[in-house]
Formats: sequence, C-alpha cells, structure tokens
Amino acid sequence: MGTRCNVILKSGDEKLIYRRHYDGYPESVIPDLRQFVDWIDKGLIRSDLSQCAGWLLMIGHNDYKGKKFTGQPRKGISGWKVSSYEPDTMLSGDIDYLYEVNVDNLQIHAYHGDMTPISQEDYPPPVTKTRKIYNKAKVK
Repeated sequence: MGTRCNVILKSGDEKLIYRRHYDGYPESVIPDLRQFVDWIDKGLIRSDLSQCAGWLLMIGHNDYKGKKFTGQPRKGISGWKVSSYEPDTMLSGDIDYLYEVNVDNLQIHAYHGDMTPISQEDYPPPVTKTRKIYNKAKVK
C-alpha cells in the first residue's frame, strides 16, 4: 500500500484538493510544492487559484519518467494516470500526510495524517536544480 496524501491549494476561502496515492512523504511532495510556489513567485504562472492549479498536475506528470504526453491516452499507467497528483472532491480518510499551499502568500504547511504539524525545520532541504516540464510553452 502506498503512502497517501492530500494537497490543498487555497486562496482566500476557495480550495482545490488533490490526492496522491503513493509516495506522499515530505521528501517527495515538498520539492514539488516548492517548485509550484517558486513559479508563482517568479511570475511564470498566475497566482489565481483556478489558473495555476493545473500546473501541479504537470509537475506531477514528471514522476512518469519517459512518459511524455503525446496528446492522447495510452494503455497502461500512462493512459489512466496523467499525474501523481489527481483532483479530488474531498479529503481522504486514509492519508498519511496533508499539505496546504496558500497561493496568496506562497506558504506551504505540512501535517501528519493525524493533523499534527510537521515543523518547517524538518522539511527536506530545497532542491537546487529545477525539474524540467514537458510543456515548454512560456506563460505571459
């Protein structure tokens, strides 16, 4: 069984929920979330919740190394999963971790499944090399 987590992106009172079915450890998720907020901070993607949210899916697509999106689904894992992050309609009851990203102030908060906060001193160190994304379109 995988290490599951939810990621909540929020702006004001609005929230979008994602689920990650496996590898939900801070060592895997926090670097993705740091890249996401870094792109917002640099103005590469907009901070509007509905407009930036899809980029988390693109970051999660990189977990499928060598599975470049070709414009249509394929059989196997690359056909039924686009990303390691999937939109969800509610928080899951079986998560090991919960992450919240506020796109207004670019804060990331992490919690154990029992909602005990994870100290930011315990977050994995920042990754110095930015992961490449398959879609090389520039956002203006």
